[in-house]
Amino acid sequence: MENRGSNRFKQIVLDHLRQVKGSLFVAGLCMLGFTATELLAPWPFKMILDHILLDQPAAPSFSFLDGIFRSGKFFALAAISSMIVLIAVFRGAFSYAQIFLTSRVGYQLVYTLRKE
Repeated sequence: MENRGSNRFKQIVLDHLRQVKGSLFVAGLCMLGFTATELLAPWPFKMILDHILLDQPAAPSFSFLDGIFRSGKFFALAAISSMIVLIAVFRGAFSYAQIFLTSRVGYQLVYTLRKE
């Protein structure tokens, strides 16, 4: 008898997870986006310290930023500071979406289990 109840519980949970697999996939993508923005966060500060304040030349991998550094220190500082704000906005959006989606899936599962 106990095995039958366990199988029913497992079936309910698996059915629910099949229904919400799209939301869980998007939540996973948001988690990856959040992780990527966490990894990108220190780079604008490094750019400001090394290339604007200390006047060191940019590495070849940052050659796409040469135009910004040649435009003057104030413009470069404003552009890279806006990158900091943009990274923070994306990090917050990814975090909010991931928490919202996973919480919603969890609450729906609890509701489904109580209903059954």
